[in-house]
Amino acid sequence: MVQLVISSKDGIQSVIYNDILQVIRHVVQNMPIAEKTSFVNDTVNTVINQTTVMASIISQQTANEEQKRYQYQMLSMLSTCLCSMNKMEEEMNKIPNIQQIFQQLCQIALINDTGGDRTTLNIIEVASQAAGSIVNKMPKGAVLEQMLLENLNIDSSSSSGGGNSLLQDIVPGSSKFVQQARLWSWVAKGLIMKRHSFGTTMCIDFCTVVINSEYNDEEKAAAVRCISVVMSDSPICLNKECDIYLSSFFKHSLFRRVVPMLLEKISLKRGEAVSDDAPTTTTNHPSNDRYHLLHLIMVMITYSPTTVVQSELNNLLHVVILSLTSKSSMLLQETSLPAVAMVLHNDIQAFTPHAESCCRSLLSLCTVDSSVSTCISSLKCLSLMRGLPMDVALRIRDNVLSGLWTTLDHPSRKVRQACVVCRNQWFVAK
Repeated sequence: MVQLVISSKDGIQSVIYNDILQVIRHVVQNMPIAEKTSFVNDTVNTVINQTTVMASIISQQTANEEQKRYQYQMLSMLSTCLCSMNKMEEEMNKIPNIQQIFQQLCQIALINDTGGDRTTLNIIEVASQAAGSIVNKMPKGAVLEQMLLENLNIDSSSSSGGGNSLLQDIVPGSSKFVQQARLWSWVAKGLIMKRHSFGTTMCIDFCTVVINSEYNDEEKAAAVRCISVVMSDSPICLNKECDIYLSSFFKHSLFRRVVPMLLEKISLKRGEAVSDDAPTTTTNHPSNDRYHLLHLIMVMITYSPTTVVQSELNNLLHVVILSLTSKSSMLLQETSLPAVAMVLHNDIQAFTPHAESCCRSLLSLCTVDSSVSTCISSLKCLSLMRGLPMDVALRIRDNVLSGLWTTLDHPSRKVRQACVVCRNQWFVAK
């Protein structure tokens, strides 16, 4: 299958290639150690030495769509093998020129993607994933520190062992942070999963971008995506099937480290009035700053272990409700749904003063144009709200029943079924 991909100079049809890549990933992950190392070595030698793919991508030579597709497929095949290789030091040392490969992957991940070409973005993504996997599997020591310093300008020995800040050479408002964000996010994920001190430092820097009003919306959105990459579970790489260094509690530690900092910044105190209708301006816009802060907190809640989130639910309640009832961003409302469900499961009484506004927001996410996952999540939250005190439930009962009429026409059968179940639960509220 590897030879098939290499021999097809214009690339294989995407549907077929995706199946081939899935097979290669599954086979490599389940190979015996010696065979896996041998296969990875052969693939690396073939892609690096027998093709000019890496060099042509780095030099950013003009390529047509077929050539770009071939470049992506070759690089993603290489990335799949590197992501699935063994973490054992003696096996890692058998991979030829691993430091040079890491350097080339970093160069590819930092190429200019201002054209917005989807294939180019995919190339950057798979290169970043491979680089993150390499730093995770590399044993701690001088070699890893040298790779980080030479390719990412990361001196993890400075600042009392925490490393220097990523942002020391970043000018807010420039395109430099956005350009490097994809690579940094996967490297941070690889490092923090193995409890490398600079992994946490990188994540703190991502949060600093969101908090600091000097950074623009594009930079803040990129920083939120970085934290999402770090906290979410990837089916492609840096998961348990890929034989990685994995600390069981890295999400707990990161949540406890950054969420209090974000809550303090957003200043959601009980006595403080916060209006969602604040005007938006183009400079130092507090409403947009608040949006990115809320979005980041919702991402942290969504991907963090339930136990650590439950311990902070009282402090998070106002943030969750503000996100759900946001009038300016449906994306923020959708991102808040896992947190809303968690609050309803654990402290439904806390929703009593906000029942009407939360009900309206949940119904607005159940339209026929909404995605299947958003509709089903919203319907589950509405079903949980049936557990509100009876006087409150009766007050919003008619709104729920009438609001779900249109959802019964949703094109998805799963949504229609969930809608019927939800309506039936509210029909018995008397």
